[in-house]
Amino acid sequence: MPSPLPGIRWNPLTAFALAIPSILFAAAPEPRQPKLQIVNAGVQRVEDGPFVPRDYKFLPGDYLHFEFAVSGFKVSGDAYSESRQISLNYTVEVVDDKNIALAPPERGTIRDDITPQDKKWIPKRRASFLLPSYIAAGIYTARVTVEDVLAKTTAKAEYPFQIGGPAIRPVTTLTLQNFRFLRSQQDGPGLEVAAYRAGATVWARFDITGFKVGPANSVALQYGVKVLRPDGSQIFTRPEAANEKIATSYPPQFVPGVLSVTTTPNLAGGEYTMVVTVHDLIGNQDRETSYKFRIE
Repeated sequence: MPSPLPGIRWNPLTAFALAIPSILFAAAPEPRQPKLQIVNAGVQRVEDGPFVPRDYKFLPGDYLHFEFAVSGFKVSGDAYSESRQISLNYTVEVVDDKNIALAPPERGTIRDDITPQDKKWIPKRRASFLLPSYIAAGIYTARVTVEDVLAKTTAKAEYPFQIGGPAIRPVTTLTLQNFRFLRSQQDGPGLEVAAYRAGATVWARFDITGFKVGPANSVALQYGVKVLRPDGSQIFTRPEAANEKIATSYPPQFVPGVLSVTTTPNLAGGEYTMVVTVHDLIGNQDRETSYKFRIE
C-alpha cells in the first residue's frame, strides 16, 4: 500500500495513532436530566399523619390532608456555581368522577436555593381541604400537578380516596331517598319495624335528591307533612314544615330532611300514613311520597 505522506511508511498502527488525538479531546456528554416525579405522596386524615388505607372513608364535612414531595427537578447553574436554585409550580385539587372540584384548589411555588450539601434533598409540600357537607358516598380523587419551570417539564399523579356519606342513586327528577322512621331525633339506620305507642313522637329522616341547582350552586327547597288515619282521613298537617336555602362551593348531591309528629295519647291503634311533600323552588317541581307506620 503506497504511503500518503513522503518519508512515512503507512500501516494500520500508524492510522490508529493519528486518530488518538481526536478521541482524547472529544467533549464528554452532558449528564442526563432525571425525570420529574411526584413521590412520597398520599391522602391523610390528619396533617403529618400516616397515609390512609384504601378502605378508609372520610365523612362529609371532614378535613382531608394531602402531602407530596418532588424529585428529578432541574437545578440552575452547575456543580461549581455558588448560587443554584430550583423553580417549581404546583396545584393540588380534589375532584369527583365528573371532574368537579370538591373545594378550591391549592396552588403554590417552590423557589429554593441549593447547596452542595443538598444533593439528596427533595422539597415537600402539604395541602388541606374541607370536604363538602352535602356529598354522597363514593370514590373521589386527589390530583397533584407539578411544573418544572427550568426544565419545562410537567409531572401529574392521582390518588383515589373514599367518602362514606349517604348512598345516593342518580336521579333526574325530585326524589326522596333513604327515608327511615326513628325512635328519637338522633340519626341512625332507622327502625326495622315502624311501630309507636299512642302519645309518642314519630321521627323521620330522609335525603332529598334530583333538585335543580341554581347560580352559585344554590338550592331552594320547601317540604311539609301530613298524617292520614287508616281510613284515609287527615288528622295532622303542616304544609311548610321546613325551608332549606343553601349555597355552597360544590353543587350539593342531596339535602337532608327531618320531620316529627307527636301523636295523641288516645290515638287508636292501626296503620297510619305519613305523606311528605317536597317543593323544588328553583326547578319548579314537586314530589309527594307516602310512608306507613303503626300505632300499637
